[in-house]
Amino acid sequence: MARPEKNNAEYFSHDNNMRNNRKVKALRTKFGINGYAIWCMLLEFLTGQDGNEFKYNDMELELISGDFGVSVTEIRDVVDYC
Repeated sequence: MARPEKNNAEYFSHDNNMRNNRKVKALRTKFGINGYAIWCMLLEFLTGQDGNEFKYNDMELELISGDFGVSVTEIRDVVDYC
């Protein structure tokens, strides 16, 4: 029997020097370690979602905020900056 087809990822590569990528450095400069943490948690969150995407609306951001332990404003600011 074939393995069931999935529309998400159980694993993704996280390079050991991702923090030194120019764009990630800009994110860290603007938001500090919280910005980097939010970015990494969003990557993890997206890999578990169907099609690696989510609805970017107030309700979903509230749920993600509770999961991440940061405010909706912080998440929105990081996403909008990226």
